[in-house]
Amino acid sequence: MIAKNIHRIKILNRYFKITRFYTFLLNITIKTGLILGFLALLYILFDYFLHDTETLFHNFTSKYSPLMIFSVFFTSEIFMGLIPPEFFIAWTSKTINPWFHVFLLGTLSYIVGIL
Repeated sequence: MIAKNIHRIKILNRYFKITRFYTFLLNITIKTGLILGFLALLYILFDYFLHDTETLFHNFTSKYSPLMIFSVFFTSEIFMGLIPPEFFIAWTSKTINPWFHVFLLGTLSYIVGIL
């Protein structure tokens, strides 16, 4: 049984080498790393030179009602999560009942996934 599985793995490895799948994975990993690094650099530059993101986040969470924030989350989730859910989860720590709000965020995300 083990010898049979090892033989299958060797065949798959050979196939991946012939089709250059490993090269493709390496290239896509490098490109993704560069894009994520660029986005992180943009965030750091935005935070340092233009606007303090902590203040921006605080203003957003203190000015708007929970219904408005849930609406923004729902809209963001419809468009493939343009705003990372972690921002909204961080917002729930400032609310009176954070676990309930996290539950609502998860439920909204699940509903959008079904839609």
